[in-house]
Amino acid sequence: MDVTTVFLGHRGFASRRGFSLIELMIALSIVAILAMIMYPSYTQSIEKSRRTDARAALTEIAAQQEKFYFKDSRYSDSLNQLFGGTASREGYYVLAVDTTASGTGCGADGECFKVSATATGTQAGDSNCRSFTLNNIGLKGASNDNGSDTTASCW
Repeated sequence: MDVTTVFLGHRGFASRRGFSLIELMIALSIVAILAMIMYPSYTQSIEKSRRTDARAALTEIAAQQEKFYFKDSRYSDSLNQLFGGTASREGYYVLAVDTTASGTGCGADGECFKVSATATGTQAGDSNCRSFTLNNIGLKGASNDNGSDTTASCW
């Protein structure tokens, strides 16, 4: 056995295995193209899953409003009292409650409520379902960043 066989193997240079630079660049290009195609779909899926944070918060606040109404014969205008703050549980939405006659369409303050959730932070990029609303009769609403009604696709 000579020295060349020991260092290069039985077949010499032909037995070396690996990828050439061209092959590596082609593989990386394919991965980059697939990532560019998949990323928008991924972000839309994440935004859609985060919308449950708003719907859950609004539903919970509505239930707390009904408990409050049962005790006090009026709806509360304090989210701190009802929910413990103005941020949704996961923090993707800012919450607000309106019990005024002018804001709810009822005859007097406290007779009705309308609670809303508006996307904030990383969720603010969700242009399809930017805000959600729910009132005392269970009427749901949603709008996009232009203010158009998107209730059917968001709730």
